[in-house]
Amino acid sequence: PVIALSRDDLTRAVHEAGRLSAGGRGTHALRSALVVAQIGMSVALLVGAGLLTKSFLAMQKEGTGFEPGGLLTAQFALSPRRYPDRDGWPRFEEQALAALGALPGVSAAAFTSSLPFSGDNNQGTLVIDGEDPSRVPPQAYSRAVSEQYFAALEIPLVAGRNFEARESERVAIVDENLADRHFPGGGALGRRLRHATDPADEWYTIIGVVPRVKQGSVAEDPSKETVYWHYRQRLVRDGAFALRTTLPPEQLTRAATAAIAALDPETALFGVQSMQARIASTLGPQRTPLVLTIVFAAVAFVLAVIGVYGVLNWAVTQRGGEIGVRVALGARAEDIVRMILAQGGRLVAIGVAIGVAGAVALGLALAAQIRNVSAVDPLVIAAAVAGLAAAALIASWVPARRAARIDPMRALREE
Repeated sequence: PVIALSRDDLTRAVHEAGRLSAGGRGTHALRSALVVAQIGMSVALLVGAGLLTKSFLAMQKEGTGFEPGGLLTAQFALSPRRYPDRDGWPRFEEQALAALGALPGVSAAAFTSSLPFSGDNNQGTLVIDGEDPSRVPPQAYSRAVSEQYFAALEIPLVAGRNFEARESERVAIVDENLADRHFPGGGALGRRLRHATDPADEWYTIIGVVPRVKQGSVAEDPSKETVYWHYRQRLVRDGAFALRTTLPPEQLTRAATAAIAALDPETALFGVQSMQARIASTLGPQRTPLVLTIVFAAVAFVLAVIGVYGVLNWAVTQRGGEIGVRVALGARAEDIVRMILAQGGRLVAIGVAIGVAGAVALGLALAAQIRNVSAVDPLVIAAAVAGLAAAALIASWVPARRAARIDPMRALREE
């Protein structure tokens, strides 16, 4: 009618409006097509939400490579004016570790040049002694840590030994990624490596191997190599502390801040928070699309169910005379219910078939971008189809029961 009115054809508009109100085939087909599209979109979004949810849960279950619970973290930056001498950096860090380790409830206090999940992912190219120069050198995360670092984060040693407070030679600890990739067969211990940009060209002997640890995000693929240096041998001005505590980490915030302020009033801690809070803050890029997809899937689900109900309810109203004739000729109530449910079932079946095809395409797109996502997950697809089909059939049942209760005499009189 609107299109007809826009052409100033009032007679045609009136006839078109009458045809629409009478339930022409074109209108019925359009409504049915819209419902089928709603069902298809709902299935695809439900499957997408299910795949993202499984990926998110698998990502959290995969872990970080260390124990984040009971861990308080804090960052600091030393003043260049107050600490112009490089030798003063480790002195402050050692004194700070002694003060923080003496706090009630602290079982281990450690220093690191970069905390996991802090956004500070310092890395560099390594040179491995004796390795073929034509081989691509490792691009590894670089961390200067104190000897208590692995105890504070509860990272076990896979092989070799931990750092000591004082080392007689330059030493390093590498993770399993670097050890397996460049020293297969457990031959990492005793081998030497150095920074490619080290002006002193000093070699460090590998004394230990630790498990893989995620450094930037829970969602990252933990395949990046990491090398740990003794903080007295790789001096850094700025860094962070990690405190393993038997108390709730938040309860130590004030005490840790006061301990550092007593040691040096000009050096303040910042970014003081539990490791679990730090990890949670990095999950936004994964959580946001998951929540949005779930919301869109829920909206599409509701619209699809309402659409099925609306189309069938409208069909019952338009077919009142026909249903009255069927009842007058001996059709039973269950026959009428079966007829209306079959009509709804056809819409659902077509919509589900389209939705499954869309879900497979969506799964392929997600699998190419996100870890732990299967392009085709039969369990998720089956759950989405079963849930939507059940809800749609329930929505179909209401107009079906209404059709079964139609009074044939009244329907024929109205017809």
